[in-house]
Amino acid sequence: MKALSLPAKSLLKGSILFLSMVGLALLLSWSDMAGFLESDRFSSYVRQHYSAGCLVFIGIAALGSALSVPRQFLGWCAGYLFGAGLGLLWVNLAATLGCALSFIYSRYVGRNTLQKLFGQHLEPVNRFLCASPFGATLTIRFMPFGHNATVNVLAGLSQIQPLPFIFGSFIGYIPQHLIFSLLGSGVQVSTRFSMGAASVLFVLSSLLGYAVYKKHSKRKLLANILDIKDDDAPPSGTSGIN
Repeated sequence: MKALSLPAKSLLKGSILFLSMVGLALLLSWSDMAGFLESDRFSSYVRQHYSAGCLVFIGIAALGSALSVPRQFLGWCAGYLFGAGLGLLWVNLAATLGCALSFIYSRYVGRNTLQKLFGQHLEPVNRFLCASPFGATLTIRFMPFGHNATVNVLAGLSQIQPLPFIFGSFIGYIPQHLIFSLLGSGVQVSTRFSMGAASVLFVLSSLLGYAVYKKHSKRKLLANILDIKDDDAPPSGTSGIN
């Protein structure tokens, strides 16, 4: 059986995750579980101490993102807790902080060990990222599925400058975070509107990622980066989701 191309695998995995989050949102909104979750300690804490709750969420989500917790799941949680708009803002800040943490760790702390672990991937990553740092980072982040924490670590080991990579990640994270924040917010507000808007945005995001991939002059290098096997990912993470 012919193996799926990278765009097809990316779309398939992204669709499975998207449908899983849709199912979770529908389950919560149509059952008594939503009321139970609204009464849990963290939800109550956020309502009573909003600023502190935001900081706690950002800290936990940043660490989780650095350790390979799926950003899409974090976006869903942010939408549930804070609504689509503010949820997008807080999860995007958190994921960018997680990106910076992974980048800094791999460049300045664990470089020697990580170079041995990822040595075979460094040359194509370095060529791809350094050719156009901001644009290359946006291209990777616009793909609907990839290996977020692994890409952060590899970027830290490459020769790319921190600012264009981290800022490019901040911008490139927005589409997926918006989609899943909308899904999470649908548990507590208009489910039909949130699900519909998130579905449309998911299709548009997937088309954008595919168009960027097909037009990129170095898409063979991009495929090499995005198709890193799960057993090459950092030991602390298990998901490999971008």
